[in-house]
Amino acid sequence: MTFLTTIRTKLLTALLLSTAFIIHGCKTDFEVVAPYKEIPVVYGLLNASDSLQYIRIQKAYLGEGNALTMAQNADSIYFPDILDVKLEEFNSSGTFIRSINLIRDVQPKEEGVFASMIHYIYRTQGEKIFAQYHYKLSITNMETGTVFTSQTEVVDDLNVLKPTPFPSQINWLGFPYAIEYSPFAEGYLYQLIIRFYYTERNVFTNDTKLKYLDWKFPERTKNESSAFTIGNSDFFIFVASQLEPDPSVKRHAVEFEFYFHVAGKAFTEYIQVNTAPTGINQEIPLFTNINNGLGIFSSRNVKLVRDKYLHPTSEAELIFGPITGNLGFE
Repeated sequence: MTFLTTIRTKLLTALLLSTAFIIHGCKTDFEVVAPYKEIPVVYGLLNASDSLQYIRIQKAYLGEGNALTMAQNADSIYFPDILDVKLEEFNSSGTFIRSINLIRDVQPKEEGVFASMIHYIYRTQGEKIFAQYHYKLSITNMETGTVFTSQTEVVDDLNVLKPTPFPSQINWLGFPYAIEYSPFAEGYLYQLIIRFYYTERNVFTNDTKLKYLDWKFPERTKNESSAFTIGNSDFFIFVASQLEPDPSVKRHAVEFEFYFHVAGKAFTEYIQVNTAPTGINQEIPLFTNINNGLGIFSSRNVKLVRDKYLHPTSEAELIFGPITGNLGFE
């Protein structure tokens, strides 16, 4: 599991489970549908490297009838245009700096269980955010006056020691390959993904496609080792586990990109809560750091190191070696 691709699914699962607990509790002398309570579901991860910041705000719903049918109604899961959403910026000593107003925007949404005709998000308008500051999210319902808040520090740009930012060749053979970074106070969880680009050429049509494999490494906390040591055969074993021999194609190694994902404190706590082992009779824990609401507001960052190419020695091993020699690389 990668911590940047599963959070939306887990939030929706937690929301549906919390609704199920209301319906299937032990008491029998209650109304199935309780009086309406305004509960927003918020998803926001600030990234100082991005030019725009996005906050997703939906609302929890419960009503009479089929819940899946209600999910197809945008009014069931989205607030009307009645929210005042802003980020308040504070320096390290807690002094207020400025307020950043977010605008309501519409983005296309994939088909699925939930309403797909519209997809409302709230975004900044190009204002830069800074890692040395912390930010308070404030959501005000202008009809009811209800205020929902959260706050977070911002993850800084990661200092990667190895590989260097300069174009270079990678030799996976001869000695363990070392990857190192410098952890910092606001970065609580780290994950490395090595993306290996290669081409596939159809030998009959000569059509060529650029493809890639993502080599994902286990997440690490800031208290764990900040170095990854990759053994001589690890890369070739990974490639062999992802590709099948195909006589109709010829493959060619292109380049590598190294992605270092860093998560802030609340984001890390959310991941750890939702990946903790639970027994069959245990409730799934529900993490939220939204005051009066559900969801998560935290920060993340992604450091990219690119322009890394396969050393001729390793390329020969990829083409002719016993692990990957049958995969059609040339």
